[in-house]
Amino acid sequence: FGTLPQLFFSPLASPNRAHYAALLVIYYRAFQETPHGVERKALVSRFADYLQTNTLSFTDGEAEESERAVMEEDSNSAGVELFDSGETVSIEPARALASRCVRVLVSAGWIGEETLPDYTRVVNMAPHARPFLEALAKVEEGLKVEYESHVVSIYSLLCGDAARENGHYLVLTAHAQTLALIDSLKILSQGIREHY
Repeated sequence: FGTLPQLFFSPLASPNRAHYAALLVIYYRAFQETPHGVERKALVSRFADYLQTNTLSFTDGEAEESERAVMEEDSNSAGVELFDSGETVSIEPARALASRCVRVLVSAGWIGEETLPDYTRVVNMAPHARPFLEALAKVEEGLKVEYESHVVSIYSLLCGDAARENGHYLVLTAHAQTLALIDSLKILSQGIREHY
């Protein structure tokens, strides 16, 4: 907790935690597809697509701390009025909500924004958020584990042709795979009670 920002878990503790978790997984998938971060415009578009189908279940009351952080960020930024007070702007509700969600996730410390020299705004992953994003993605996938693949990889690492040349490296990798297999079998053993 000394490393993580103070408001880091506030989106996942808000009434909209399921939506924020889904949005974080959407961001993580988009981040995996692009080599240099996700363009903000594309991310807002993906968030808006999700929110368009889930707007009714998205509650207006944000978590108090997340909302306060966004308001503080907006008030601290040296903002310039883009439109006159009499001018009206038409913004899609889902797109506006998507932009708001991006601001909440930035203020909570999950993601960060960067403006490139060509004025493209890019959303990057915060280094401390990576393990949590991976965990959310695995939970969303259902934590599917193939035990047989662990066994096959351990066998091929230890008995393959590469083991003769670089055996000292492969033993360490096989050890890590064995620990992963043991952890998976422990979880299977503890979860098997549900099936009885």
